[in-house]
Amino acid sequence: MKIKFLIGFLMCAVSAYAQNGNKVGYVDADYVLRSMPELAEVETALNTYGANLQQQIQAKYAEYQSKVQDYQQKAAGMSEIDRKDAEDDIKALQERIGKYEQNAQEDLRKKQKSLMEPLQKKIGDAIKAVAEVEGVDVVLTAGLGEMDVVLYASDSADLTDKVLTKLGIEGVE
Repeated sequence: MKIKFLIGFLMCAVSAYAQNGNKVGYVDADYVLRSMPELAEVETALNTYGANLQQQIQAKYAEYQSKVQDYQQKAAGMSEIDRKDAEDDIKALQERIGKYEQNAQEDLRKKQKSLMEPLQKKIGDAIKAVAEVEGVDVVLTAGLGEMDVVLYASDSADLTDKVLTKLGIEGVE
Protein backbone atom coordinates (compact mmCIF):
# COMPACT_ATOMS: atom_id res chain seq x y z
CA MET A 1 0.00 0.00 0.00
CA LYS A 2 2.77 2.43 0.93
CA ILE A 3 4.66 1.61 -2.27
CA LYS A 4 1.59 2.30 -4.42
CA PHE A 5 1.11 5.62 -2.64
CA LEU A 6 4.79 6.47 -3.07
CA ILE A 7 4.73 5.63 -6.78
CA GLY A 8 1.54 7.62 -7.28
CA PHE A 9 2.99 10.58 -5.41
CA LEU A 10 6.22 10.34 -7.41
CA MET A 11 4.30 10.25 -10.70
CA CYS A 12 2.33 13.36 -9.76
CA ALA A 13 5.41 15.20 -8.53
CA VAL A 14 7.45 14.42 -11.65
CA SER A 15 4.52 15.29 -13.90
CA ALA A 16 4.01 18.64 -12.16
CA TYR A 17 7.74 19.30 -12.19
CA ALA A 18 8.00 18.56 -15.93
CA GLN A 19 4.97 20.74 -16.72
CA ASN A 20 6.76 23.72 -15.19
CA GLY A 21 9.26 23.59 -18.07
CA ASN A 22 11.78 21.41 -16.27
CA LYS A 23 13.46 18.71 -18.31
CA VAL A 24 13.27 15.14 -16.98
CA GLY A 25 15.47 12.27 -18.15
CA TYR A 26 16.14 8.71 -17.11
CA VAL A 27 19.05 6.29 -17.09
CA ASP A 28 19.04 2.52 -16.88
CA ALA A 29 21.69 2.46 -14.14
CA ASP A 30 21.69 -1.33 -13.94
CA TYR A 31 22.43 -1.57 -17.67
CA VAL A 32 25.23 0.98 -17.31
CA LEU A 33 26.72 -1.01 -14.44
CA ARG A 34 26.55 -4.28 -16.40
CA SER A 35 28.30 -2.52 -19.30
CA MET A 36 31.26 -1.35 -17.22
CA PRO A 37 34.47 -3.36 -17.80
CA GLU A 38 35.41 -2.81 -14.14
CA LEU A 39 32.46 -4.95 -13.11
CA ALA A 40 34.32 -8.09 -14.25
CA GLU A 41 37.18 -7.22 -11.89
CA VAL A 42 34.74 -6.69 -9.03
CA GLU A 43 33.01 -10.01 -9.73
CA THR A 44 36.37 -11.82 -9.90
CA ALA A 45 37.49 -10.27 -6.60
CA LEU A 46 34.18 -11.19 -4.95
CA ASN A 47 34.31 -14.75 -6.27
CA THR A 48 37.88 -15.16 -5.01
CA TYR A 49 37.00 -13.71 -1.61
CA GLY A 50 33.88 -15.89 -1.37
CA ALA A 51 35.81 -19.02 -2.37
CA ASN A 52 38.39 -18.30 0.34
CA LEU A 53 35.66 -17.94 2.95
CA GLN A 54 34.03 -21.14 1.72
CA GLN A 55 37.32 -23.05 2.03
CA GLN A 56 37.67 -21.86 5.62
CA ILE A 57 34.12 -22.97 6.39
CA GLN A 58 34.75 -26.37 4.82
CA ALA A 59 37.91 -26.77 6.91
CA LYS A 60 35.89 -26.06 10.05
CA TYR A 61 33.26 -28.62 8.99
CA ALA A 62 36.00 -31.19 8.38
CA GLU A 63 37.31 -30.55 11.90
CA TYR A 64 33.77 -30.93 13.24
CA GLN A 65 33.18 -34.20 11.38
CA SER A 66 36.52 -35.53 12.59
CA LYS A 67 35.64 -34.75 16.21
CA VAL A 68 32.21 -36.36 15.83
CA GLN A 69 33.71 -39.53 14.30
CA ASP A 70 36.37 -39.65 17.00
CA TYR A 71 33.70 -39.26 19.66
CA GLN A 72 31.51 -41.99 18.12
CA GLN A 73 34.43 -44.43 18.05
CA LYS A 74 35.55 -43.73 21.61
CA ALA A 75 32.25 -42.92 23.36
CA ALA A 76 31.61 -46.48 24.57
CA GLY A 77 34.93 -46.59 26.42
CA MET A 78 34.69 -43.08 27.91
CA SER A 79 33.68 -42.22 31.42
CA GLU A 80 30.49 -40.20 31.85
CA ILE A 81 32.50 -37.04 32.58
CA ASP A 82 34.76 -37.50 29.53
CA ARG A 83 31.76 -38.21 27.32
CA LYS A 84 30.00 -35.05 28.58
CA ASP A 85 33.16 -32.96 27.98
CA ALA A 86 33.50 -34.33 24.45
CA GLU A 87 29.85 -33.61 23.71
CA ASP A 88 30.22 -30.07 25.06
CA ASP A 89 33.30 -29.54 22.88
CA ILE A 90 31.41 -30.74 19.81
CA LYS A 91 28.43 -28.49 20.58
CA ALA A 92 30.73 -25.50 21.15
CA LEU A 93 32.50 -26.16 17.83
CA GLN A 94 29.15 -26.40 16.06
CA GLU A 95 28.12 -23.04 17.51
CA ARG A 96 31.44 -21.45 16.49
CA ILE A 97 30.95 -22.74 12.94
CA GLY A 98 27.45 -21.24 12.83
CA LYS A 99 28.75 -17.87 14.03
CA TYR A 100 31.65 -18.05 11.60
CA GLU A 101 29.24 -18.67 8.70
CA GLN A 102 27.14 -15.67 9.73
CA ASN A 103 30.24 -13.48 10.00
CA ALA A 104 31.48 -14.75 6.63
CA GLN A 105 28.19 -13.78 4.98
CA GLU A 106 28.37 -10.32 6.54
CA ASP A 107 32.02 -9.95 5.49
CA LEU A 108 31.08 -10.89 1.92
CA ARG A 109 28.30 -8.27 1.89
CA LYS A 110 30.72 -5.64 3.22
CA LYS A 111 33.32 -6.60 0.62
CA GLN A 112 30.71 -6.35 -2.15
CA LYS A 113 29.64 -2.93 -0.92
CA SER A 114 33.22 -1.64 -0.73
CA LEU A 115 34.00 -2.91 -4.24
CA MET A 116 30.77 -1.58 -5.76
CA GLU A 117 30.87 1.91 -4.22
CA PRO A 118 33.54 3.25 -6.61
CA LEU A 119 31.55 2.00 -9.62
CA GLN A 120 28.33 3.51 -8.28
CA LYS A 121 30.08 6.81 -7.64
CA LYS A 122 31.52 6.79 -11.17
CA ILE A 123 28.05 6.19 -12.61
CA GLY A 124 26.57 8.92 -10.41
CA ASP A 125 29.24 11.40 -11.49
CA ALA A 126 28.67 10.56 -15.16
CA ILE A 127 24.90 10.94 -14.78
CA LYS A 128 25.37 14.33 -13.17
CA ALA A 129 27.76 15.47 -15.92
CA VAL A 130 25.43 14.31 -18.72
CA ALA A 131 22.41 15.89 -17.03
CA GLU A 132 24.24 19.21 -16.77
CA VAL A 133 25.32 19.10 -20.44
CA GLU A 134 21.82 18.08 -21.59
CA GLY A 135 20.10 20.65 -19.38
CA VAL A 136 18.16 17.95 -17.56
CA ASP A 137 16.75 19.02 -14.21
CA VAL A 138 15.68 15.60 -12.92
CA VAL A 139 17.13 12.20 -13.78
CA LEU A 140 15.18 9.11 -12.79
CA THR A 141 16.50 5.60 -12.90
CA ALA A 142 15.14 2.49 -14.53
CA GLY A 143 16.47 -0.99 -14.05
CA LEU A 144 16.79 -1.13 -10.26
CA GLY A 145 15.93 -4.78 -9.94
CA GLU A 146 12.21 -5.25 -9.54
CA MET A 147 11.37 -1.64 -8.70
CA ASP A 148 11.85 0.70 -11.63
CA VAL A 149 11.23 4.33 -10.86
CA VAL A 150 10.22 5.16 -14.44
CA LEU A 151 6.71 4.18 -15.42
CA TYR A 152 6.78 5.86 -18.81
CA ALA A 153 9.42 7.74 -20.71
CA SER A 154 9.98 8.55 -24.35
CA ASP A 155 13.21 7.40 -25.97
CA SER A 156 14.34 11.02 -26.19
CA ALA A 157 14.45 11.19 -22.38
CA ASP A 158 16.78 8.16 -22.17
CA LEU A 159 20.25 9.34 -21.18
CA THR A 160 21.68 5.82 -20.75
CA ASP A 161 23.75 5.82 -23.97
CA LYS A 162 25.10 9.30 -23.24
CA VAL A 163 26.16 8.18 -19.75
CA LEU A 164 27.90 5.16 -21.29
CA THR A 165 29.65 7.48 -23.77
CA LYS A 166 30.69 9.77 -20.92
CA LEU A 167 32.22 6.74 -19.20
CA GLY A 168 33.93 5.75 -22.45
CA ILE A 169 32.31 2.33 -22.65
CA GLU A 170 29.99 0.51 -25.03
CA GLY A 171 26.76 -1.07 -23.88
CA VAL A 172 26.31 -4.81 -23.62
CA GLU A 173 23.36 -6.76 -24.89
